[in-house]
Amino acid sequence: MTQQGSQLSRRKIAKGAAWTIPVVALGAAAPASAASCATRTCPVAIGFGALSGTPVNNVYPSATTWGPQTATAIFTGTTRLPGFRATDPLGSNGAGPWWGVGAESALGGTVSVSLDSPVTLVAGCSYTLSLNASTYQGQAQTSLAANVGAQTVYTLTPPTTGTPGNGISNLAQTSAVFTVPTTTTYSVGLTITLAAAGTGSNNDIYVSNLLINCA
Repeated sequence: MTQQGSQLSRRKIAKGAAWTIPVVALGAAAPASAASCATRTCPVAIGFGALSGTPVNNVYPSATTWGPQTATAIFTGTTRLPGFRATDPLGSNGAGPWWGVGAESALGGTVSVSLDSPVTLVAGCSYTLSLNASTYQGQAQTSLAANVGAQTVYTLTPPTTGTPGNGISNLAQTSAVFTVPTTTTYSVGLTITLAAAGTGSNNDIYVSNLLINCA
């Protein structure tokens, strides 16, 4: 990343940064009985697990329960390419593993990764998806979407300063409440969308500690 060393020295950690998260209903869920919601299994484990594969510049291609990832973006340089890391590259921002990207893509694009096995969720019962987010945004804008099945239940679009090297580093435990329309198994996935990067821009975004719990 351009002028990474000088940028890191200017980064500020704003703990507890908040984003407005709507309650998302995945279609019209059938009414659930109190008994069915009370007996469902929570929390639902969707964490990254252990790092796996051969690392390149401290970046792993997959984790034991997630991956491998797919990408439409073509990245410039070889630092902070998308993948899994043992620690947050933006600072000591909580336990890992972390997944994300810090490299620039001249034309933009996406990077996606999914949980290996689907999870069973009960129709009409409220769930909370939570995660840790650590971001550093300069000129280029990235956004993160967390999906359950075909629906996006959480979106993170960090603010940018519009000036290379003067982005703001944010750390927050964020969450979103959602329901599902049918009692069945659902895939869980993450997609990062990158804007086309300009000279000296930054578009770092990393997440960790994913969990689905009963709301």
